[in-house]
Amino acid sequence: MLRKNFHLKLVLIAILAIVATYMNIGSETKVYAASISNPMPINQIFPDRSLAEIMKWSLKKGSETDLVSQQDLDQVENIYANRRNIQSIKGVQYLQNLKSLYLNNNQPKDISEIASLTKLETLYLENNQLTDISAIASLSNLSKLSLSNNQIKDIRGLSNLNKLETVYLNSNQLTDISGLASLSNVTTLDLNNNEIKDIRALSTLVKLKKLYLNNNQLTNINHLAGLLKLKVLSFNENQVVDVSSLAKLTNLTGLYFNRNQVANISSLANLINLTSLEFSQNHITDISILEKLSNLEFLDFDKNKVSDISKLVELSHLTYLFFYDNQVTNIDTLAKLPNLVGVGFNGNKVNNIKELANVTNLKYLHAEGNCIQDIKALKSLTQLEVLRLARNHIVDISPLKGLKNLQELDLSNQTFINQPINFQGNVTIPNIVKGMTGTWVAPNSSSDKVTYNPPKLTWNLPTYKKEVCYTFNQTVTIGNATFKFSGQVTQPFNKLDIVKSNKTITAYGRVKPGMKSTVWTQPSNTKDAKQVGMVSAYAGKNLRILREAQTSSGSYYQFSVGGKPIGWVETKALGIFYQTSMEKKATGARYIVRGKEGQHAYTLPVAEAAVNKGPLTKWKGKRLIVQREVTVGKEKWLLLQ
Repeated sequence: MLRKNFHLKLVLIAILAIVATYMNIGSETKVYAASISNPMPINQIFPDRSLAEIMKWSLKKGSETDLVSQQDLDQVENIYANRRNIQSIKGVQYLQNLKSLYLNNNQPKDISEIASLTKLETLYLENNQLTDISAIASLSNLSKLSLSNNQIKDIRGLSNLNKLETVYLNSNQLTDISGLASLSNVTTLDLNNNEIKDIRALSTLVKLKKLYLNNNQLTNINHLAGLLKLKVLSFNENQVVDVSSLAKLTNLTGLYFNRNQVANISSLANLINLTSLEFSQNHITDISILEKLSNLEFLDFDKNKVSDISKLVELSHLTYLFFYDNQVTNIDTLAKLPNLVGVGFNGNKVNNIKELANVTNLKYLHAEGNCIQDIKALKSLTQLEVLRLARNHIVDISPLKGLKNLQELDLSNQTFINQPINFQGNVTIPNIVKGMTGTWVAPNSSSDKVTYNPPKLTWNLPTYKKEVCYTFNQTVTIGNATFKFSGQVTQPFNKLDIVKSNKTITAYGRVKPGMKSTVWTQPSNTKDAKQVGMVSAYAGKNLRILREAQTSSGSYYQFSVGGKPIGWVETKALGIFYQTSMEKKATGARYIVRGKEGQHAYTLPVAEAAVNKGPLTKWKGKRLIVQREVTVGKEKWLLLQ
């Protein structure tokens, strides 16, 4: 009986060691203000081993079993316990003077113990898989709150925390944010990575300076039109089409709406305080209004449909410019942007980079996937640290040898296509690939067996091939960058046409209107055929047609002018106005008409081109027999004997 009573006495003492009193918070909610009446071991107050260890350091004790009093606990104002694998926060309710609590990256299932910490000003509970945050509703002194990366759906409990200034709710499962409408003192709000469609609750947060809405389900941002104090606005990865509601947000310094559906940015013209602007992956073609945003320092409009960047010439403060995957061909504007440090235009259609020679402050240049061949302009860019030129047409890298500050360089996967040449069994071409020192880079492999006798490559090809190619792959070090200079050179062949027939004809023709056909020394694409000019040069003249050839791909005329052979042209380029097949058999006799003796006779019925037989005087008075007749133009000609 005595043992039983003694056991009961110990239980009563343990119970009485913890005393709790009620506190009224607001008009409705009651929470515990807990305290301990007698000193207790740290690990009994804080059962979680990891939290007990943190408290040992915070209380400046040597062991988790050391005794501490409520007076000791009242001295603790800040707890930093990130990434400690804490699963229970029991005991924190006794830290009544706590002002800041950091519990990021832990695993507490229940945070109800924080409800009584009414002096808390800063609370970080990131990455904890929390679903219930109702305990926070009583923390009326909170000014900073981070609940990022949890599983929260309901934030109505935040509605009375009107001292909040900074709130991070990104990466949760929010659809309804109406509970934020009363937080009139919030200046920074992060709602990235949720499932929000309706943001009308934000229209009352007129003190907002920074707002993040990335990766939600927004289609309409009209409710932001009155947030005139906004300095930073980000709504990347949504479905917004119209940004005209931003026109009056003239305090914006940073605006980010990558990966939306915007096609028109003319409404941004008044946002003259912008220093940073990003609108990658939209449907924008015209960026001319950007010339008014003269304070821009950072500009990114990757993956749009922009072809003209000439209006950027006014952006003298621009430091970083990126426009990957657009349709730009001309980058001369960059030479007039003296403060550029970084430029990226991968995936455009640029082939001329000569003007980059004047952008001497460049440290970062990304120009992969363009049509660049000549890189001599880069010789003067001695400040370059990062240079990316993969997937271009570069075959000579010797201009880069002086770039001693390079830390990163990519010149891989170059492709170069030579001008086509006529196919023949034995083909010899010069090697065009030069390394850093200007010496030839030997072929690494070839599509067919090749003989390399520097600098020439020779193939023996028994049958026709469309092309041959060779690859190169050289390891090079420039500055502190070691890289691969690699790629492929292709030599295409013309398959020569076979001449099926080539016969003499007698005919005259003229160049048809608008024809721009090439004149060749032989019928086009046959052996020894070389270009000698354009047929349009002979427009308006009578052309004597000497021969007609039929090849495996078409038909051609050989013609002369004024008795001088010119060359061959496709038959469709000429309109025939006389050929012998047009003549008809005729009979009868004719005499020279008095007064017409001065006219001439011709071998062919084309006065300005046929051979002149002289005046008709010699046949005056003679009987001339008519053999054939032909009408050329509006004139009738007779062949007489």
